[in-house]
Amino acid sequence: MKSANLSPLKGFNSFKYVYKQSKNFYSVPILISICFKPCNFKVKRLEPNPNTIYFGVIAPKKIYKKAVVRNRIKRLLRISLKYSLKIIENKIDISRIQAIIITWKGDKVNCPNQINLQTVQTNLLYTLTRMFNIQI
Repeated sequence: MKSANLSPLKGFNSFKYVYKQSKNFYSVPILISICFKPCNFKVKRLEPNPNTIYFGVIAPKKIYKKAVVRNRIKRLLRISLKYSLKIIENKIDISRIQAIIITWKGDKVNCPNQINLQTVQTNLLYTLTRMFNIQI
């Protein structure tokens, strides 16, 4: 199976539309909103590419006050999403996914070194496997 083509989801209206049309799944500390095809949202006023999975990552400013921490969380979520999709694409048909938004709602962190890649990867992979009812 061909690996997924990932592209960032851009624009406030795109996020808003995906939230309206998506199915949500929450497993501490991750909230995942997935929009399956057919989905008629637009990315920067253009029609989305049908072979691309659009993704967005969110680290709320209300929980994480420092931009350094928010940026680290978002960077780790992007890396973890690519890793997790490569693992689960053999188990499910990921070509049905049009857009995915991942929100990290973990404990408050003051220093960016307090959150590591291993924690984010395991939490995201666990949440995705529970969401699709698959065993890894």
